[in-house]
Amino acid sequence: KQLKDLAQEQISGNIWILFGIALIIAIIVSIASKIGVECTKNAQHFGSFIASLLISPPFTVSTVLIYLNLAKGIKPNVGMAFEGFKYYLKSVGLYLILFIAEVIGLCLLIVPGIIISLAFSMSFYILAENKNIGIFDALGASRDMMKGHKMDLFVLYLSFIGWELLGILTLGILYIWLVPYMSATYVNFYNAIKPQGENVVIEKA
Repeated sequence: KQLKDLAQEQISGNIWILFGIALIIAIIVSIASKIGVECTKNAQHFGSFIASLLISPPFTVSTVLIYLNLAKGIKPNVGMAFEGFKYYLKSVGLYLILFIAEVIGLCLLIVPGIIISLAFSMSFYILAENKNIGIFDALGASRDMMKGHKMDLFVLYLSFIGWELLGILTLGILYIWLVPYMSATYVNFYNAIKPQGENVVIEKA
């Protein structure tokens, strides 16, 4: 509840700029996906995946940076949508490794897949705050950080199910508010569990 209350304070007055940034990112990713499909007509799913692999990771970092900055009182702007491209190679590498790890986990059983996903869930947050960190160091730091907190995050995910269903019932309109609310809450979770004294100054866009 504390994380969510804080998130509501953080996004207050910033909903429309956050929505605008998310919309720009969604449009660019969608266009890239369509281009990927067109380039691989005989393997459309593969083309879409490759396009997503090449364009989504840096935007994921951008989104994390935006909400990390917001938690520090830094107002978002459109230019922040592209900050993640400063982390391009590492973000793509991290995305690919996470994808492979989660697929392996799901192939074993659903539960191991969920556990792996939760264990490495803080990797992009750690990368965003530590531009020079190695990919495997970010994964290791996430694993260590999530020890004793996996169930906490899982319960936090579950707490948004009702909101997400309501978002569907409103034909997606509620997501204009819900996506920033959830994103800010997850960043607050990360800030709450990361080791104190290891804050890295977030670069202002």
